[in-house]
Amino acid sequence: MRLPRFSALRPQTGELLHLDLLRFIAASGIVLHHSQRFFFRDNQIEAWRQASGLALFVDLFFAISGYIIAHVYANRTATAGQFAGFMQRRIARLAPLHWLTMAAAMAAWLLFLRFGFLHLGVLKLGAYTESMPSLSPRCLAETAVLVQAAIPCGGDAFNGISWSINAEMAMYVAFPLFAAAGHFRRALPLLLGLAVLAVALAAIRFGFGSVSIESWTSYSVHPYLRALPSFLIGVGLWFLREPLKRIPAPRTLLLFAVPALLASMVTGQGTPLVLFLTYLAAALAVSADLVGSPHRIVKLIAPLGQLTYSIYMWHALFILLALTAINQYLPHASSLEMSILALLTYAGIVGWSYLSFTVVETPARRWLDSLPPFGRRHSANGGVVAKPRLLEIEGAQIGEDVPGLFDDLLMAVKPGSSHSSHWAGNRGPWKPESSVLKASTISATSAATPPPRGAPSGLGGSTARPITGKRPMPIWPPSPPWISRSSSI
Repeated sequence: MRLPRFSALRPQTGELLHLDLLRFIAASGIVLHHSQRFFFRDNQIEAWRQASGLALFVDLFFAISGYIIAHVYANRTATAGQFAGFMQRRIARLAPLHWLTMAAAMAAWLLFLRFGFLHLGVLKLGAYTESMPSLSPRCLAETAVLVQAAIPCGGDAFNGISWSINAEMAMYVAFPLFAAAGHFRRALPLLLGLAVLAVALAAIRFGFGSVSIESWTSYSVHPYLRALPSFLIGVGLWFLREPLKRIPAPRTLLLFAVPALLASMVTGQGTPLVLFLTYLAAALAVSADLVGSPHRIVKLIAPLGQLTYSIYMWHALFILLALTAINQYLPHASSLEMSILALLTYAGIVGWSYLSFTVVETPARRWLDSLPPFGRRHSANGGVVAKPRLLEIEGAQIGEDVPGLFDDLLMAVKPGSSHSSHWAGNRGPWKPESSVLKASTISATSAATPPPRGAPSGLGGSTARPITGKRPMPIWPPSPPWISRSSSI
């Protein structure tokens, strides 16, 4: 059996580094929110509640997810076959770790029951509970297939944070409709998201008298309704990339927007303000990714964005185990001791998440991706054996083979973007001579044809990434530069 390869994390794509950084910040905020019992005692409950705005980082997750899914699949879910392949890849990305963390949470709770820890009032994500999640077959089945948020079974689910994964999957099912709305009118997904948000906040105000953080994050708001406006806004940001590129100094503005968002979350500000700052930060991160090269600090931290899903799914179990052990063996630990234990717990979460990403998520995703009838064949070293596919660009179609691990994220960027403006500045505007353009096609296992003598290089050229791991070789003739290659999400 081949052992997994442990290597340094690398960004999934160089085009979304600010968003990668932002989602790692969001994951860290969720971990901090669920570990407040490390820092607050029972007599500090008001301070705890005031800092509960960190829970709205989940809404930032939904917005970033909407943008990334649109970035990759906006033009690739139009047919039944494309949609089936899209859903297979999304299930391959989310389901394996969901099933693993669900099984691990069940094992942990059964150990609590076996050793009598429940009588202590087990600390479940910072809240005391005297009962364990439901072991009924119905609850387990609904949680396993990610419908527990839509069809409540009457009991708590194991690893309850998976409600957001259920809501995320529902957004994937509806994504073709969101993409169609964006193609009909670019601003429509954003307007729909803002309209749904306004209706949801108005309903909360009517039902609770005020739009507080607790009312927005409680189960009184259906998980799908919680996810829908943020996901739509994220999709809308992708369709409005051109206006976003015109924002002046987005990196500088983002540097101020993120601290402002954190301050609003921990000082008890109202939900509308916190959500506004959340979406503002997402929009500025998108703009910063569109305008140019990021700062070296962003490049250094952004690869940790790959661990976001692992951190989110594992952190609850780690915190549950740590707080339960402290409650059992160190009930009178000082603030300094609790802070040290919190840091050790955080280090364990990150380290375990890396192992999970390398050993579980990546191999499982590749295997599920390869299943028929919509799967892709992978080479021995994990690369994808590419299949030709057609991409639509302003009414033209380009057929191209793309070898490498991440060919499923090949996407088209409309002319007029920063890529096409570079092309126009060097070669003049690109115009298709017919409705069908044939780009060069190469085999995933054959060497690329070298360019003819005197052929230009740089912006107009494209490179193949052979699955053998050798140095990329140029392809001639070059692809139009608005074809962007990304990696898997």
